[in-house]
Amino acid sequence: MSVRDNIGFGRIEAMDDDERIRAAAVAGGVDTVVSALPDRYDTMLGRHFEEGRQLSGGQGQKVALSRAFMRRAPVVVLDEPTSAIDA
Repeated sequence: MSVRDNIGFGRIEAMDDDERIRAAAVAGGVDTVVSALPDRYDTMLGRHFEEGRQLSGGQGQKVALSRAFMRRAPVVVLDEPTSAIDA
């Protein structure tokens, strides 16, 4: 799936809301990573896909954290959420 989809899955009904996806990426700290990708939010993630990009473990966690921010839940329970986030 693309970066946009990976973040947007946090709130399925808002997956077409580019502004909300970008805001979630900023909150999750993955926006700088996305800006360096060739197709930015439309970049396919996973080296198994043609032209897919593999993120580091920490970058992947930032995408997951962004997905949580997309949800805007009052409480999010994370198990060691920063254990592999890149410095």
